[in-house]
Formats: sequence, structure tokens, C-alpha cells
Amino acid sequence: MEHLRKYKNNELSTEIFINSLINEGQHRQLEFKNFGYSETDLAKSIAAMSNSGGGRIMIGVDDNRKATRTSKIEKFEMEEIIRIAKALCDPSIYIECEEFKVGDANGIMVLVPGFTS
Repeated sequence: MEHLRKYKNNELSTEIFINSLINEGQHRQLEFKNFGYSETDLAKSIAAMSNSGGGRIMIGVDDNRKATRTSKIEKFEMEEIIRIAKALCDPSIYIECEEFKVGDANGIMVLVPGFTS
């Protein structure tokens, strides 16, 4: 998953990268979710994405491609997403979470690995 986090070293390129993902819109390897998701719904999305080769889930981006959350992302929120993937997916899926910022909004990028048997 190293190629998924290349952008982290440069703040400007990070925002350009995040904007380019949002502008792509949702597809098989990219899904948007609002905060307030159910644990079951998130686990299903993670499992489906893993079974389809992996990708990214951007939490905090709505279906209209708008990043909506202006409050800070707390560490426990990312830990909870990791817990959901381990506890509710069978087999457990070991994801990574990273905070992203676009404009004044904040979100969580969930990096989902592709399933390998």
C-alpha cells in the first residue's frame, strides 16, 4: 500500500491529490461516506472493496463530492474504523486510516487492501 500514501510528504500535493480523488467521483476502487455511517454498512463496504481488489474509502465526503466536516479528526475515530474492519469483517481486514484535509474540511482516508487467498 506504499503507493497509496506517496502524497503525504508535501502539503500542496496532498490537497491536489485529495481534490483529484474527489473529482474522480465514486467507482469500484473509490467510495465516499458521510460521518454517521453504521458499523455494519462500513464493514460491508470494506469487505466488498477488499474482494474487488482494494481501494479507498473517503469518510467525510458526501455523494455530491463535498467534504463536509470542519471539526478536527480525533485519533479514536480512526482506531474505531480499524476495529470495525477487524471485528466485523470475516476474515478480518487489516486497513490503514489517514486523516486528510481539503479546504477547511477534514476527513479520513481508509486504505483497503485487496483480498489475497
